[in-house]
Amino acid sequence: MKKQAKHLLAISLLMLTTSSAVFADDPKDARLRHGYCDMVFYCQTTTRMDVFPDGTTQNLSNEAFRFAVKGSQLLVPEGKSVLGDGTANWDLTSGYCSQENPQELQFDSFEASLFGGSRYLKFNDSVIQFVDTTYKATTRIWFATCDKFD
Repeated sequence: MKKQAKHLLAISLLMLTTSSAVFADDPKDARLRHGYCDMVFYCQTTTRMDVFPDGTTQNLSNEAFRFAVKGSQLLVPEGKSVLGDGTANWDLTSGYCSQENPQELQFDSFEASLFGGSRYLKFNDSVIQFVDTTYKATTRIWFATCDKFD
């Protein structure tokens, strides 16, 4: 289990560091880069865990959540969820929808960050990979599968 946790942590941190260049988005032209998305998703986590510096892990309960992608933001509804409490929205750092088709995500993928990139998620083919490095003594990682509301 320790080896698997270290592998998951390494992958998560690699996702975070290799995508750090996209965190420098200029909000003034984010709509031009990220398009006109207007979608709502319902998701269920499949794996949630905290990984400690010594490689030990603590499994967390899975939970369902929802979010919307509108314009250049990932919007979190009010209330407690794995994405936050709704007081802060995520910045879309990649992904695109056209004005003609705001319900269709080009390449079925996007990336988003929060708190300067210390929380990062990647959505690809209805699967989310998530890493959170805001905790002092642990890194939280999780995966989820999502369905889009039509």
